[in-house]
Amino acid sequence: VDRQLAALESLSRRDDQLTRMQDEGALRRHTPQLPVAPLRRMTEIVAANCDLAAAALISGLTNVVTITSGLCGLGTDYSGLTNFNTHAIGHGEPDPESGVGGMEILRRYRQYLAQQAARLLTKLHETREGNGTMLDNTVLVFTSDSANTQHCDGSNWPFVLVGNLGGKLNAGQYVSYPLSGGGDQPVVGTTSNPAINALYCSLLHAAGKPRKTFNAGQNKSDLCGPLAELLTG
Repeated sequence: VDRQLAALESLSRRDDQLTRMQDEGALRRHTPQLPVAPLRRMTEIVAANCDLAAAALISGLTNVVTITSGLCGLGTDYSGLTNFNTHAIGHGEPDPESGVGGMEILRRYRQYLAQQAARLLTKLHETREGNGTMLDNTVLVFTSDSANTQHCDGSNWPFVLVGNLGGKLNAGQYVSYPLSGGGDQPVVGTTSNPAINALYCSLLHAAGKPRKTFNAGQNKSDLCGPLAELLTG
């Protein structure tokens, strides 16, 4: 009951805050310009999502946003780059209209996503906050919805962290965690390779919300974070 009550009180405070922000014009100042016609191409939708995310962060509407453009989340296609079947693209087949191979189409799409993420970060960099900019106090977690390969086993999952969250994260480094127990085959459930949840646990520590694990289902606490090499303190 206490948790339910706390949640309701939190929502009530949030509603009051939004009403105040609306009355003061804070939301209106950062609202993106609406498109003339409904957006249909995926490239346009991704760009619009980044604009909305930037507006929400800059206006103070939220401190955290998640943007997904993966095939599992929004029924994504690659319109704006190609109209070819997404399943065939994932298997490397070439677009019959342009002759561009599936892997090249995926590379171009990922590059486009990175460009849109950079555009969002630029807006944060141009927004003053404290003695610096919003980008100084932000971290972008850029990753894939299917790790390094299609139908992967999750043993090799790359992440790019952009920003240091106000100096709480060690930036400018490449960290590779062990993927095998001495052989060439990845080890699932290895005793030395941290779970992906350890990264999320580390981010919580950096954000001032420390906890021992991110996923209660993990039974190897030493592999659940936080990852000391990612934190400055």
